[in-house]
Amino acid sequence: MNLGLLNEYIQIPYLWVWLPILSVSFFFSWFPNTAKKIFKSYTDLFHGAFNILTNLGFALYTSLIFVFIPSAGIIYFNHDFWISIIFTIVFLYIIYETKIILGKKITLIIIVAPFIFFYFIFFYFLNGEQIYKISKYCENTSVSNIKQCIYSNGVYTGELKAFKRHGTGKYIWNSGAIYEGGWQNSLRHGKGVTIDSKGIKSVDNWDKGKKIN
Repeated sequence: MNLGLLNEYIQIPYLWVWLPILSVSFFFSWFPNTAKKIFKSYTDLFHGAFNILTNLGFALYTSLIFVFIPSAGIIYFNHDFWISIIFTIVFLYIIYETKIILGKKITLIIIVAPFIFFYFIFFYFLNGEQIYKISKYCENTSVSNIKQCIYSNGVYTGELKAFKRHGTGKYIWNSGAIYEGGWQNSLRHGKGVTIDSKGIKSVDNWDKGKKIN
């Protein structure tokens, strides 16, 4: 799930709230002696608080991943796919470690319950075609599998997967140039028709953004 393709309502809390909290939590874990010198008798209190907030962040983001993948799909084996896998593994590891340290009941209260809560909230508001509410560039059209995306250099109308141009679609650049045909991972791929800004038409074959005629 590429954060650059999500709107500011997702990006801002993630980048400016949760990531700093995660960084401070790692600081307490990796440099305990330094943390004790800075925070003195409040070290354990602050460490515990930041750990809880970190766990809530993982629960929030992982639950969004669980709704995002079946709704928007995912392009397998790209970096977004592996990031989603890493987040899920880390979240499962946190559950495992918390269960060992604090017990099953506390784990259910501070990690599992928030995950379930966030999942149902995201599922209710973002399931299926509604997932494009959190897209920075794209929105639904009257045809379920066709989206319209407005970028700084042009407009795309066509199929998407994981918020990226994937399938068949038409891109109209601000210059007036047009491409209509196949796409893969937001790159021209397969057969397509290109009309340049001067009106010259050509039919080309593409391989991941490179013309292979």
